[in-house]
Parts: sequence; structure tokens; C-alpha cells
Amino acid sequence: MTHVSDIPDDQLAFCTTWYRREDTLKAAFTHLVNDHYPLPLSHRWGSAMLSSSDGQRFPVSGKNRHARAFPPPLGYGMDLTFYSWSSDQLSPYGTKLVPVSVRDSTSVLDDICNNETELPIHEHTTDTAGATEIIFSLFDFLGFRFTPRLRDMGS
Repeated sequence: MTHVSDIPDDQLAFCTTWYRREDTLKAAFTHLVNDHYPLPLSHRWGSAMLSSSDGQRFPVSGKNRHARAFPPPLGYGMDLTFYSWSSDQLSPYGTKLVPVSVRDSTSVLDDICNNETELPIHEHTTDTAGATEIIFSLFDFLGFRFTPRLRDMGS
């Protein structure tokens, strides 16, 4: 990054150390999503009324206080899950670190309710791991529509 921006290494390290925090990153992403939302190309992708969320697991080597062991069916080793939310305009409006052992449904509403962007989200979708009866009730109570993609729905 130093070569591209002509900013000295020590100055970049200072900014990373003192300004890269969860609250500053959230503010930066909110600003980017708000700038992305009104663009004509963004509206070709979607209306921003639909969003989705899912967790992505990453293996971790070494010691990490947030890492947890894989559940036995998935293998062995330590792992982290990053749960993220994105709109149908392909803009990510939230990310959260979640322990592997915690079901996705416990985090589904977090960044929908704490959404500080201009996105007019009314409907949300997840995979099977993000759906429980309580989540359906909470979405209805909060005035959102919940439309999960449930595995083995026919059986």
C-alpha cells in the first residue's frame, strides 16, 4: 500500500493502530453503502429491500481467543465464523465474528436492527441454520418479512 499511495510505512502503521477499530470500520462501510445505494447500476441489481445473511468459516492456526473447535461432523481443528449481511444490491452492511459452536439464528437480527445505512430493508433470507420458530416470530414482531431457504422442505 505504501507504493501505491506514497504514504510512509510508519504513517500507515500509525493509522492502522489508532484508527482501525470496529466502530470506525462500521462508519466507513455505512458511508460506502449509502454512496452505492442511489447509483443507477445498483438499482438494476436490486431494490435494496431484500437482504441475506450467512456465516463463513475460516480455519485458524495458533491460539486465538475467539476460535472454537470444529463440531465433530466437520472435522478437527480450530475455526472462526464471520457472519455477514448484504443487500440484493450486493453491498455488505454488516459483519460479526461468531463462535463456530453458536447457531447462525442467534445473530440474524443483529445488523438488521442495528442497520445505520439508508437501505430500506423489508425482507431477509438465510439458509436453514439461520431459521428457528423464534426468529420467525421476532421478524413478524419487528415488521420484517423472513423468507429462509430451508433444506429438505419437502420431507
